[in-house]
Amino acid sequence: MASPKNTLKQRNDFFSKTLVFLLFLSAFSTSGTAFSQDNVTNVFLPAPRILKQQLGRAKRAIDEENYSDAVTFLGQILTHSGEIGPIEAVEDPNNGAPVPQEESEAESQDFFIEPDEEDGTFRSIKVEANRLLGQLPDDALKLYDLQYGADARALLRTSLENNDLAGLTQVTRKYFHTASGYEAAMLLGRSEMARGRPLTAALGFRRLYQTPAARKRFDPELSLLLAVCWDHARLQVEAREVLMDLKAKYPDTQFTIGNQPISIFRADENPIEWLRNVASRSGIADTSGFTQWVMFRGTPTRNAASKGGIPLQASRWRIRTAVDSIDEQRIRELMSSSREQSNPELPSLHPLIVNDIVLTRTPERLIAVNFKTGKRVWEFPWFNTSDEEELLQSQLEVTEGASHQRQNELKQRLWQDNPYGQLASDEKSVYVLWEMGFADFGANNTRRLMMAPGGAQVNIPGGPRSTNYLSGLDLETEGSLKWIVGGASGEDEPRLAGAFFLGAPLPLFGQLYVLAELNGEIRLCVLDADSGHQVWSQQLAHMDNQRIVFDRLRRLAGATPSFGDGVLICPTSAGAVVAVDIANRSLLWGFQYNTNRKSTNNFPFNPNTSSSKPTTRWQDSSVTIADSKVLLTPVEGNDILCLDLVTGKLLWKRKRDTDMYIATAHEKLAVSVATKKVVAYKLADGEPAWESPLDDGNEMPSGR
Repeated sequence: MASPKNTLKQRNDFFSKTLVFLLFLSAFSTSGTAFSQDNVTNVFLPAPRILKQQLGRAKRAIDEENYSDAVTFLGQILTHSGEIGPIEAVEDPNNGAPVPQEESEAESQDFFIEPDEEDGTFRSIKVEANRLLGQLPDDALKLYDLQYGADARALLRTSLENNDLAGLTQVTRKYFHTASGYEAAMLLGRSEMARGRPLTAALGFRRLYQTPAARKRFDPELSLLLAVCWDHARLQVEAREVLMDLKAKYPDTQFTIGNQPISIFRADENPIEWLRNVASRSGIADTSGFTQWVMFRGTPTRNAASKGGIPLQASRWRIRTAVDSIDEQRIRELMSSSREQSNPELPSLHPLIVNDIVLTRTPERLIAVNFKTGKRVWEFPWFNTSDEEELLQSQLEVTEGASHQRQNELKQRLWQDNPYGQLASDEKSVYVLWEMGFADFGANNTRRLMMAPGGAQVNIPGGPRSTNYLSGLDLETEGSLKWIVGGASGEDEPRLAGAFFLGAPLPLFGQLYVLAELNGEIRLCVLDADSGHQVWSQQLAHMDNQRIVFDRLRRLAGATPSFGDGVLICPTSAGAVVAVDIANRSLLWGFQYNTNRKSTNNFPFNPNTSSSKPTTRWQDSSVTIADSKVLLTPVEGNDILCLDLVTGKLLWKRKRDTDMYIATAHEKLAVSVATKKVVAYKLADGEPAWESPLDDGNEMPSGR
């Protein structure tokens, strides 16, 4: 496929050379029926057979107290490299120093193993291997260090010599339960503190804290560092628990801070106040507060608090976002039709406010508007060469068929297409998806699919697309293009060639966490925010015949990660959710749930359509994180589910009534907006706490 900056003529030449035939498919609407748990399709890629065999052998060896074999098998799981050989140090051509090579994709992958109990929760095979190692007696861990300690020391040494944080991460991933692994984890934690990332540091320190051998080596310093990080991350309950445990174990301990001996707090002292007195807060940046609205639902937990206000009838300024008056009239007709059918109007376009600039999508572009004056500052794309732009312009023709098609496009962009309407920013750049195409418009609609030699799909203007683009735009220079990834070539990151990004990225600590469908897999891709280059990735689920180009529901729902207490939660809109430990770059748990969609046959062009009425399903599949709980409202399911953030265990679930989305989780309650009421559910057990019907029976929710 040509670059998005080429002309339309080049695109047409390409299509004329590769087009073999056209397939006309009539899309049809399906009404969902609930699956039983037995019929849930496993979307998790199974661990390689050799790894599962090694895990089984390790467990048997542990039962037989044959610890020498046990640590060998567990170590092989943690250092498994697929078809790739072990990482070896190579010499730096400049100074001859050994430099550890970048960890290969095969080496970095983690996999799930089947749950012991049929509760839908899967566990990471590498996390399980580390868990088993951590439970071994001291003599067994000495055997493990004897076998793998030399490799760990070599990798640690070369990483330190080259100031390579990625190398330190490799040490903790492969050799955590060695002396060098513990040392690398402490160094990474201190590095994260110095970079102003207390929560990430706390996660690394917590892993050491929960490991008896590591805690024995580093306490009481380890406990103090962990408590400091919890406190800076605004997790005072966790900080207090660590301090109280430290006091119980070391009641008379002293710390040397700034060459001054400091005694641990007295029994009548407040431990948090003592902590803040002895540990200066100036060393770690405060990352918990925010003054901007830089992502969908405000914060990585998707549960931001903001100052409320009264509804205002008068507007400060107004700016037109439609192409012209004809589109404006079509939008008014769509809104009128929605009201006549008693459908709530929930826009899929969600503006951001960053540095006094309002960023929002129109049906065609991203625009930046001065918050104070309402003046349009810049827009993207500023060129007219994309497939979507050419199609949208052609639809302005006044034929009856073109007018109906244009209405479908406007309806999808403004009220249905969540990935298109959601943006993300880190206050330096804004990140936007484009070249999205359109999902199938549903019943009684004819769609064309162009096929190239070998059966590969070729994107056509306005049709479903198998690839799209993610771009970083610099805010200081009025939206100048910093980088672009995705599409057929991958543009600035060849490893992302063929990717379809499922939703806006989540900016965290200078990196972007984005979900993409690539080669039939849903993958978590972690990109450098400045360059767009991929830092690491992890496969999450495999789609088989549920590719995004044929799945209307999944395409429009989108999927964007949420983050809380150090855990990244990745929805898929494909019957599963996955938790990732970003500090360790490993899978934490996976959970599968019932869907309400009929099973599709193996014919890959079977369109999977679903009613788009807001009253028929959840409208927002974003994951809400609150009180160490995960709230799921999957668009492909008919339940609200509450999971434990750390273990992924199902705590409770309730059938959706007329609920449309979770508005917030506040004071131990999850507040849900339904078509005619607002309902609060108890986070503890899911039971209703209260509900507030709309005063007027004709009123409906509008906006977010």
